[in-house]
Amino acid sequence: MHPVGRAEDTRKVQTAVLGGPDGHLPLFLPYEKQAADLLRQKHGPNAFTCGTLLGGCGKPLTLRACDDKKSHFAHRPPVRCTRTALGADSADHLYIGEALAKWLRRQGQTSVQVQYVKQRNARSDTIEVRFGSQKKRRLIHVQMARRSFKDWQADGERLSAPPGKPATIRMYGPESQLAPFEVDAVGHALRFRCETENGTRVVYVGTHPPGHVVEWTTLDTCRLVPAGIVTPWLEETPYGIRPKGLRLSVARSPAPAKAARPRRLLWRSPRAMVSNPAPFCRS
Repeated sequence: MHPVGRAEDTRKVQTAVLGGPDGHLPLFLPYEKQAADLLRQKHGPNAFTCGTLLGGCGKPLTLRACDDKKSHFAHRPPVRCTRTALGADSADHLYIGEALAKWLRRQGQTSVQVQYVKQRNARSDTIEVRFGSQKKRRLIHVQMARRSFKDWQADGERLSAPPGKPATIRMYGPESQLAPFEVDAVGHALRFRCETENGTRVVYVGTHPPGHVVEWTTLDTCRLVPAGIVTPWLEETPYGIRPKGLRLSVARSPAPAKAARPRRLLWRSPRAMVSNPAPFCRS
């Protein structure tokens, strides 16, 4: 925590927002001086704010383009900010929220609304994206913060859609550590990570099937269907969305002949689809 009222800010802040204290448009500051100068020229010297959605103070930030060290944002004195997340990934929840909103509009969805919800005993936000007509309103819930299994179960009950309404689409951020629970529950999970590319943060969505291989792609390769989100490694079936290559197989049991034989799901991954074995999100 930065001391309140300090004359000068010595921290190196890498993200800001556009649009004032409550702005939701994230901005990552490239480390290179030339790229930082171009960003300042594009938006002007007074466009950058330590946004409240970043956990910040809502005050203006000064862009410092540097030759001898990484370019960064700095607070203007006196500094009265207790923001703790300052690095390149500190605005990833906003990048993910904006990416989802743009993707949904390209999918033909209307009335797209993004909310960043604070959770008790959590370190970061949950992203809730609502879209569609009033009668068929849908929700995408992205869990960014770590939660206990008990909390995850409670969230599932709270987020469950009433009969006749589209089911909530649950997705997971890079630090939630909850995707394995979703895999056990429905057979796969959808995850997010962000990478720094070409002076900005790029959002990737991952398909997490049974096992430990997560396949990554961008949202523009995915499509929205009534049952949820279909990535290149998922398929829509009469039984819902499932990983490609998944089939039902009968597992023989030494139980008496009259007993019902259990059925289990077996994962088979087509070789041509394995592209990135990285199991976890990186920033």
